[in-house]
Amino acid sequence: MGRRAGEYKETVTIRLTPQARAYVKEILQFFQATRGWNNTKVYNNSIVIEQSIGHYRNFQRTMHETGGKLCGCCGHPKPEHRQEQP
Repeated sequence: MGRRAGEYKETVTIRLTPQARAYVKEILQFFQATRGWNNTKVYNNSIVIEQSIGHYRNFQRTMHETGGKLCGCCGHPKPEHRQEQP
């Protein structure tokens, strides 16, 4: 019995500067504060770092695929590439 096996995760060691560590702690506190009432989801440093890596990957992929014409974060055209309406 017990808990169902989840996705396989490889254990790695990363070195963070004190400033990066403060960023992770800040994001973790934000996640915990915004999870809502009666929500039992547990957030930890691993989840914060995984989501950050995924967001950065999507950002870089969009920037690369569009040649920098679209914002990697929101997908909207950048101001210098917008077409003016007549």
